Amino acid sequence: MKRLVGILIVSIYAVSGAWAMQAAAKFSTSAGEKIQVYLNGKMINKSPKSVVYIKGRAGVHKVRIKVYNQAGNFKYSYLDWVSVTSGFRTEFTLSKEKHRSIKLKQTGIKRIYDRSYQRLDKFYNQKLLTLSEKVPVMTKAFSRYSSLT
Repeated sequence: MKRLVGILIVSIYAVSGAWAMQAAAKFSTSAGEKIQVYLNGKMINKSPKSVVYIKGRAGVHKVRIKVYNQAGNFKYSYLDWVSVTSGFRTEFTLSKEKHRSIKLKQTGIKRIYDRSYQRLDKFYNQKLLTLSEKVPVMTKAFSRYSSLT
């Protein structure tokens, strides 16, 4: 019984950790046109941009993309459902296919890394530094073949 409760607690902890991770998405067009993105009925960006980044919950979301030309005039709109994976940044590209059909393609998926875990020296005790002090930056990457003398 103790073993079963222990396994149950560990599995709940593992699942809750996976659900707590953030997800991100990147939307753009193949022609570089400016877009305005609505996610689940909410407007993400008020002014149209060529690339739109979104951070939030993972799952399946309803997305509407309004495309504008370079002059800022409305061209067309696209509505679709997209799936965003937790812990990853999913990239979507809206493109016009042959015969005027429009498709939203998933062009890439990349792991999200937190910068504070990559460069601990950059973020360690950052609040304690004054404006006149600077954080030392390594100019040369450490090589495992370099001599230690």
